[in-house]
Amino acid sequence: MKHLYAPWRGTYINRTSESALCIFCAAHNKTSGEHSFVIERTAHSTVLLNIYPYNPGHLLISSARHIAELHDLTPEERADIMELSAYGSKILRTEFGADGINIGVNGGSAAAGGSIPEHFHLHVVPRWFGDTNFLPVVAGTKHLSADLHAVHTALCNAWKEKQ
Repeated sequence: MKHLYAPWRGTYINRTSESALCIFCAAHNKTSGEHSFVIERTAHSTVLLNIYPYNPGHLLISSARHIAELHDLTPEERADIMELSAYGSKILRTEFGADGINIGVNGGSAAAGGSIPEHFHLHVVPRWFGDTNFLPVVAGTKHLSADLHAVHTALCNAWKEKQ
């Protein structure tokens, strides 16, 4: 199979940098739609569920300010992002049973690997033994068996209970 039908990605893929509102700014400023999948907003950061996850529970933690580089964040902003990353990692391990966590930093140009290079953010990705199979190798796709709305609800509930 060479193609994976995913029509919901059309808006994201076809956006233009001039007309698109940054998803992280929209999520932090509450201008995003009802399906923004925001989990937490603080004075310095936003935690949201990645709607194109590597694994169920994949979190995005971004600075509140529209800043591209880690070194341009204040010490308070960096500390807040790290605290939220640690807390999110704990929830993914305790509530979702993740065997491990990958944390990736996207800052600066698209060469860093991020699809939104103009806004600094972290990826907090839960990992389980055996969470990869033949599909990425053979079909160039990954199977996710979790509903985003259910994962979002579970994360929000766990986030509130653990604080």
